[in-house]
Amino acid sequence: MRRPTSKHLTRSLLAGIIVIGGFALIGFRYSESSTTDENLNPSQNTGFVGMKLQSFSVDPNQGTFFVTASPDLRGPSGETLQNGSYANINLEYSLDVLFGDSLITTTTGTIAGGKSIPLRLVGSVDSYPFDEYTASTLVTVQQRMGFTDEALASSLDLSDPAVTISGMTISSKQVPYKTDKSDSVEGNMLEGVGSVNWDISRTVSIKFLVVLIAVLMISGLVVSILITRTILKGNRPPSMNALAWLAAFLFSLFSIRNQMPGDPPSGVLFDRWVFYPVVFGLVSLVTVNVASWITRPDWDMENPIYSVLGEIPSRFKENPDNRA
Repeated sequence: MRRPTSKHLTRSLLAGIIVIGGFALIGFRYSESSTTDENLNPSQNTGFVGMKLQSFSVDPNQGTFFVTASPDLRGPSGETLQNGSYANINLEYSLDVLFGDSLITTTTGTIAGGKSIPLRLVGSVDSYPFDEYTASTLVTVQQRMGFTDEALASSLDLSDPAVTISGMTISSKQVPYKTDKSDSVEGNMLEGVGSVNWDISRTVSIKFLVVLIAVLMISGLVVSILITRTILKGNRPPSMNALAWLAAFLFSLFSIRNQMPGDPPSGVLFDRWVFYPVVFGLVSLVTVNVASWITRPDWDMENPIYSVLGEIPSRFKENPDNRA
């Protein structure tokens, strides 16, 4: 069988680098994004009473998804500002939240700003980085006092500015909520009711990076096994260089694990299938190499030539007085 030459190995290495670089470019091309349907598109809003629901934080470890809810008033109801709305009507928004105050009110002649709303994040971080989540909320609005029904004759328009969050892909959609009068999105809007769902997952670039780290860890373990196997077969002597390399690689794994994107908790699927087995394997290999180095039969402080030759020369076996 023809052995591969250095030229062939170089070409294979370059091909591998190009393939990995191509996947990396694809991952960064489809990095964090935020999309929404046409019902939540701010440009589609034509009503006088609305609410912006802008996502700004995802915490999978705590199971929480945060959005900023801010009144969006137009026409006779008020004026939309950069961060909120100037109100010409007294309204009370009610939201389905995980904890804290669920009411947002507007008062005539005042500016109503946004409010941080925590929502429950449904899903499990255990399958990191392929974990997926959903979140939802229900919004209702009604007049508090001082205005007739004509001022609120238009529908409740919900919108999502579709702001991106680092490391996450988010898509939102307004869904129907069954009430006594309607079970469609359009019917809900006319009643002053709106329901929104979010689908959340890691970006392609995060998934690619974690897979690359897993490949690095497993490759390092395979190389360490080959080195140890060569030493145990006697093709190479145990050495401090090999021990130092194994120890450095072992301790660097903990630093790499602590820097994983998204700060996943310990014990996720990545740990159970990659990190823990690699650490256990490296600890075992370090132990084997230490034992091999300590028990080297050729090490003699008084006769260092044994270390070079790898065995006791025959002339020393026949005549011990010849030893230096």
